[in-house]
Amino acid sequence: MFEKILSGESYSENLPQRIKIARCNEDILFEDLSVKQIKVELNKRISVPGKTKILKDIEIVTKLIDKPKKLETKNKNSIYINEKYIKKNLSVRLRNEGDKINSIPNIYTRVKKVLSNTKNVKDKQNAIILESDKEILWVIGVKQSISSYVGRNNKKVLEIRLLENPIKP
Repeated sequence: MFEKILSGESYSENLPQRIKIARCNEDILFEDLSVKQIKVELNKRISVPGKTKILKDIEIVTKLIDKPKKLETKNKNSIYINEKYIKKNLSVRLRNEGDKINSIPNIYTRVKKVLSNTKNVKDKQNAIILESDKEILWVIGVKQSISSYVGRNNKKVLEIRLLENPIKP
């Protein structure tokens, strides 16, 4: 293993006991992979209506719409949620192991599977989840729960938009 790194055939190799050896220019680095990575904690309530800053460069904007007509969701970073979730506590958090989203009526799919089937997600381990009372409504930028879809008879709708790198006035 060391020979490949020293000869320049490889830049990194995994050693037994979850240790990684890597070459960076003329330096040889050892990394212990058994040490857990520091995970960003995120658990914030969403202001309805209003703006909520969830991370340093990510903001969520919510807006109430009375008597909605043509609602189009062309953008993956915005959704419309039906009126039964307007008065409930909406919050955002990071994905946890075992999370499930309602993808077909009365059938729940693991969020991990939804993310693995999606190609355009940057960080699948730290996907941001919008939830209401422990029910996942939206894997942000990926999939909306069908239980939160807007129906024809809804008189009020909540529009939720994710802004990345918002412009400050």
